[in-house]
Amino acid sequence: MKYRSLTIVIIFVALFSSCKFENNTHLESPIIPRPRTMFPVPSSFAITDETKILLDSEDERLLQMAEQLKSLIDSVGHYNMGIIRLKDAEDLNNVILLSTTNTPKRIGKEGYHLKVDKDKLIIQGNDFGGVFNGIMTLSQMILLKELDDGKEGIEIPDVQIWDEPRFAYRGMHLDVGRHFFPVSFVKKYLRIMALYKFNHFHWHLTEDQGWRIEIKAYPKLTEIGAWRIEKNGDKYGGYYTQEEIKEVVAYAKNLNITVIPEIELPGHSRAALAAYPNLSCTGKQQEVPNRWGVFQDVYCAGNEETFVFMQNVLDEVMEMFPGEYIHIGGDECPKDRWEVCEKCQKRIKTEGLEDEHHLQSYFIERIEKYLNAHGRQIIGWDEILEGGLAPEATVMSWRGEKGGIEAARQEHQVIMTPNSHCYFDHYQADPNYEPKAIGGFLPLTKVYDYEPIPTDLTEEQAAYIWGAQANMWTEYMPTSDYVEYMLLPRMIALSEVLWSRRSYKDFDDFNERLQTHKKLLKNLGYQYFDGSYLIQLETIYDTVEHQNMAVFHAEQYEPEIRYTLDNTLPNDSSLLYENSFVLDTSVTISAAIFEDKELKREASVFVYEHHYAVGKKMLLKKKPSSRYEGKNKNTLNDGLYGSLNLSDGNWLGFEGKDLIAEIDLGEEYHLKHLSFSYINKPEQWILPPKAITIYKSDDGDRYMEYNRMEINTSDQSFDDVRERVSFPLPDKPTRYLKIIIENQSKLPDNHPSAGNDAWLFVDEIVIE
Repeated sequence: MKYRSLTIVIIFVALFSSCKFENNTHLESPIIPRPRTMFPVPSSFAITDETKILLDSEDERLLQMAEQLKSLIDSVGHYNMGIIRLKDAEDLNNVILLSTTNTPKRIGKEGYHLKVDKDKLIIQGNDFGGVFNGIMTLSQMILLKELDDGKEGIEIPDVQIWDEPRFAYRGMHLDVGRHFFPVSFVKKYLRIMALYKFNHFHWHLTEDQGWRIEIKAYPKLTEIGAWRIEKNGDKYGGYYTQEEIKEVVAYAKNLNITVIPEIELPGHSRAALAAYPNLSCTGKQQEVPNRWGVFQDVYCAGNEETFVFMQNVLDEVMEMFPGEYIHIGGDECPKDRWEVCEKCQKRIKTEGLEDEHHLQSYFIERIEKYLNAHGRQIIGWDEILEGGLAPEATVMSWRGEKGGIEAARQEHQVIMTPNSHCYFDHYQADPNYEPKAIGGFLPLTKVYDYEPIPTDLTEEQAAYIWGAQANMWTEYMPTSDYVEYMLLPRMIALSEVLWSRRSYKDFDDFNERLQTHKKLLKNLGYQYFDGSYLIQLETIYDTVEHQNMAVFHAEQYEPEIRYTLDNTLPNDSSLLYENSFVLDTSVTISAAIFEDKELKREASVFVYEHHYAVGKKMLLKKKPSSRYEGKNKNTLNDGLYGSLNLSDGNWLGFEGKDLIAEIDLGEEYHLKHLSFSYINKPEQWILPPKAITIYKSDDGDRYMEYNRMEINTSDQSFDDVRERVSFPLPDKPTRYLKIIIENQSKLPDNHPSAGNDAWLFVDEIVIE
């Protein structure tokens, strides 16, 4: 027996010693995320009831992975597979070998090699994460194959895969504070994460509206803080016991997922303060809130009892969560109470702090030191940059990418989660056709187009981008079905962003693969969004032919789009969209998707304005917000007006900044006027522009002011949220123009959020 086992090991080593990591073209495969490299091999492998899963290690985690794979194969093939150790194997025929030894060096962390031949299937990784990811790829192959042919038996196609992730951190978040979800759903959430190779679960456990984790030293946190009285009088809430928490953490570990708990501080703490009001600045008894928003009452930073409380809570949290990282929030912490609190002001003076922002930094740094002393590290939302960043903190950049860029430049680890691309609580289609959401607009295409490494960073700074994460805030998601609907398939799109090489990204190819995965989701019992019937119009200027081309986009796979150009609504015999077409005059375009001659939803209507600036060179001197940067670089001169949906791709949004644009019309024209639209929604911090200044130049270098005009909004109704204004231009040959549209800069004193940056929204700048 010893001789036979030694022979098996020699054969096993020889199998991998000759393996090379070569670059080759991809095979056609429905796998998501797309693997790094795939090779054809001459034969396939049939899994039968006699097939054994073979392990080359005594490690318990490898055995657990094997049991998960066995469970899948047994359920699909109606088998009862055996699991054996390498040392006990008779030979290497008819086996699925799981290995963490003798792995080629060029497979990185969490990477794997999957090889198929007629006698065996081998999954090899440098670590257990790599083997697990290989198992997930094999799981997709089995499940998708079952859907595809429905034949009995399991045959794995002829393929060899070399694969590894692009980013080390691939995260998903779930807010259980606003709405509570049972352990069974949390596990279901983790399973779909694992299938698409996510490896971090950010569990948002404490919030103003509910404290969801048992802390034995402070029983009122769950007796009082876990429950709220809804507006209809119903009692709502729930929490996880420590045993349940540990159960979820262990379950996630077996799925190669690290659970990161979030214990919010110093803000978003009303539920805790309802239980222990002595930790607030006022000491007043308050209820757990039953409405969403940001609240003025936060932990008192001048009260030493606050830090005793936090340390005791974190002691129990660390016992439940063995991972290195704990998220401490740090976002949206109003300073109103601190500004008038004697204890907080005394702390500022005693510690020599500049102001309340530095008091928050003091609070976070003190918590960080405590966690560091226990071998842990903190993660915080990007507000923790304000007043100075804690020494070892990892920054989670959510207010766009600015915080992440700043943190990376300070050589801090960064997780990108900008609300522009990673907030899955935003609408994914036309709000008129979707369940209520918090707002915004984040279609599948925008998720897939996301690039986590900002262009503003150097190569050295980019190394601090650990990865990215999507956030699932649940203010408007009371049920698990709705969470799944908002999660899928956007999470699948993000998986490819975080795993696959950037150069491999191709939305049409992804969308084709996704169609099979939608069937898989249904088969696995998940709700999902089946794609919007909304049509988007993009115009692309052909610089060779000097003409503007119209291109339709839709999430539906290979849709039948019918359109009109005569201000009528399309029907099943209208023009069929097959290729881009020329736009050389102002026109109203109506387009809709048809299936079997049936109109799927009302037509999308676009107003196209053909004018001198269309497609011409326009340079923006200040960047718009990454949340509202338009569909392309020609958003302000592509001929398309914006709708009332600020995320339709036709608006640029500037937070606290002016719009400054220089335009080269290419040749001289006799001009008459310039016009644009703006948005007025003060309740959303969006104000009309203050003024517009127009400059003229003869050479595109030196500009002279032509005119400056104040924009009068005194007679505009509050309900008139969209307004178009027009201004005269010099009636003489002109080629170069410079336009400054002035932002109000700050919200006025009579605004509830006075002093914060005002937003300016502008659509098409029409020059005639």
